[in-house]
Amino acid sequence: MAGAESGAITLTEAGAYLISINLKTMTYSIFKVVSTPGASNGWSQSASSLLVCYDKEKKLYRGFAHLSGEFKISEAFNWDATNYGDGGDGKLSTDGGAGNLKVAADGLYWVTADLLNLTYTVTPISSLGAIGDMNGWGSQTAMTPSLDYLSWTGDVSFTTGISWKFRMNDNWDINLGGAQYDLSVGGDNLSAPGNGDYEVTLYLGLPYRYFTQLK
Repeated sequence: MAGAESGAITLTEAGAYLISINLKTMTYSIFKVVSTPGASNGWSQSASSLLVCYDKEKKLYRGFAHLSGEFKISEAFNWDATNYGDGGDGKLSTDGGAGNLKVAADGLYWVTADLLNLTYTVTPISSLGAIGDMNGWGSQTAMTPSLDYLSWTGDVSFTTGISWKFRMNDNWDINLGGAQYDLSVGGDNLSAPGNGDYEVTLYLGLPYRYFTQLK
């Protein structure tokens, strides 16, 4: 959730949270999260990518994560709460002795977790780009990842008034739109920053956000 009200922030449910404050817009966002400690982050919950809860009653989480080799899904920023391992056949296990979850290669992944039914999915992100009126909503303009795959940069030619989005894997299964500083999965189309060639940078640490710089 997000807001701009003054006064104390009240959390009514136990769990791990990320609170993000945007001093430019004087707004804040609160995300209930689980972490993904593993080989890509030194098995550190606080240094890992976070999955955000999008349905509290059903305990559904999703998000982008930099993963490499083995990892777990953790309900806290330490090992004191429930840590989910491999239950076999796409299932999660709450057994502390369960094996680690695994990915085939170092990279960016779209991860979903159903902590009520103990299931999960891991989808590799092989490409990411900008798509919209500027390229006929056809072939996305490719962007290049950072070493940790959590920021992507590319040059995009815009015209004032056009609409566009971020898209993954050259299909519409996973895409981002909505507010510049708080992008959402499947969100509304974005507005062009103006006429000209821009360097566009997308950040995939919560909150998902992007910036543009006229070249």
